[in-house]
Amino acid sequence: MELKIYWTDFSKKELQYIFEYYKENASIKVAKNLTIGIAKETFKLKKQPEIGQIEELLIDRPNEF
Repeated sequence: MELKIYWTDFSKKELQYIFEYYKENASIKVAKNLTIGIAKETFKLKKQPEIGQIEELLIDRPNEF
């Protein structure tokens, strides 16, 4: 069973900041490749959700994150 990956507004904004930083400090090609690579890596979590790190700030919640 595959899980659905949700991008929060915060994570979308952070990815946009990463893109803007590398666009200004490297090149648009580097910025695109990096942010596309980050987005593609999240697809691995669909099939293997246990490979993600444990979020310590959410450890006390009843759900597993």
